[in-house]
Amino acid sequence: MIYLKRLALFALISAVMLSFTACKGNNGFVFQKKGTYQVVEEYTEISFTATIGDIQSTATFTAPSAVSGLVAIKDQEQGYKLKYGDMGISVGNFAVKAADDFFAAIDTLEMAGEFRDGVITASIDDIKVKGITKNGCLSILHFTDGINSRKYIITTEATVWKTVQKQE
Repeated sequence: MIYLKRLALFALISAVMLSFTACKGNNGFVFQKKGTYQVVEEYTEISFTATIGDIQSTATFTAPSAVSGLVAIKDQEQGYKLKYGDMGISVGNFAVKAADDFFAAIDTLEMAGEFRDGVITASIDDIKVKGITKNGCLSILHFTDGINSRKYIITTEATVWKTVQKQE
């Protein structure tokens, strides 16, 4: 139920922010969320590979060992399908919430991100995100939504494009 409320709120915020950002200047920089990220959440040591695309996003967990091999597939309707080997899983767990917050942070940066001095910041209602870039790629991501506060360390961004690109 909380996911439905969060989805509805996020969809409404997305629509409003999209209309605002269409008119707002951003110093010629844009954040593109598509790509593959190797992520470790600080303090919990949850690690996963996040693959973000147009239609769906996937988090493949590598640590801790209790969730290693778990795959969470997020589709356009913001729902999750969980797989572990050949078995489908319908019960969520704490690792999926870590990936869900990561995807929310990336979405927030794409919708409302502003870039200055190597830092991308975005804020939509209670969601606040700060991304630190190194050599043009996202390396650290701070996320808070009023309930959760997370710090993600992106060990590799496996894309050929840099996250922050100057638009011509």
